[in-house]
Amino acid sequence: MAINRLLVGARKPTQPKEPEIEKKSWPKDEDYGFKVDKAMTAAKLSVKMCAALTGLSETTIKTARTGDHILVRCHKLIVDVLERRLSAEMKELARIPYPWTRRTRTSDESAAVIRVPLKFPDKLMQSKAHMPQAADSWELDLQGGKLEKLTCTVETSTPYFRFGIKLFPKKGILCGDTTIQTKEDFLIHIARNHWDQAGVAKKNDLFITHYVGGVGTPKNEKICTVRPLVKAKLELAIDAGFKLTFDINGRRNREMPIEPALCNRLALFAWDDHYGDLKVKVRDLTAIVLKTAE
Repeated sequence: MAINRLLVGARKPTQPKEPEIEKKSWPKDEDYGFKVDKAMTAAKLSVKMCAALTGLSETTIKTARTGDHILVRCHKLIVDVLERRLSAEMKELARIPYPWTRRTRTSDESAAVIRVPLKFPDKLMQSKAHMPQAADSWELDLQGGKLEKLTCTVETSTPYFRFGIKLFPKKGILCGDTTIQTKEDFLIHIARNHWDQAGVAKKNDLFITHYVGGVGTPKNEKICTVRPLVKAKLELAIDAGFKLTFDINGRRNREMPIEPALCNRLALFAWDDHYGDLKVKVRDLTAIVLKTAE
């Protein structure tokens, strides 16, 4: 006689789950992270607010903003919220293609990114009458890496001076035909005039300006009053989400997103717009770049 037995706690057979793909097996997409961050900024969406509107976790939103892999379902939810929040003239920013497919998947043993410290010699930069805006330029060799941080100290007694840091793409040009700025670069600089500029700065004030694609945004902004001999410690840093910060003497003066493509080349500029005999000393110049381990 056959005996039927009831197995207490027995489970019905289930189909095996498709193995999950670990985040580290997908490459980071810097351009994707930059576009998400730029669109969220334009839509005035914080991480917390975006998480609430999409139903996703704040960790997922932060992951998207840094360009690390997220599921296509999460991508669609984020893009949908961005399209609804952006104004009509800015909806183009929400058209962000999903970059991860089976073809973009990499092995877990993908090359690691390492930080490489670089040190440069001190340099005296002087006006060059034959150059646009009488500028002296110095492109730094980043050894094929992407800039993460640059620090230096500048000193000058020149009454009218400009000193700046320019970021530009691999195939970009150092400067334009008549001006330092071009339509492809980012330039941030400190300055002093030898006259009083109404509503901005007096002749003994230090001020700051930055340009994106040759357009000043915003214009001159006073930092502080200075002595005839200006000494300023500068630090420009770019984080994993491509947010650029610029500090002067330890104080934050600028914070903004930066295009990933602009992190491959860097040059220092000192100029006086043909007003006088410019002399700017640059010392303690160091940089940290990110490179792929060989």
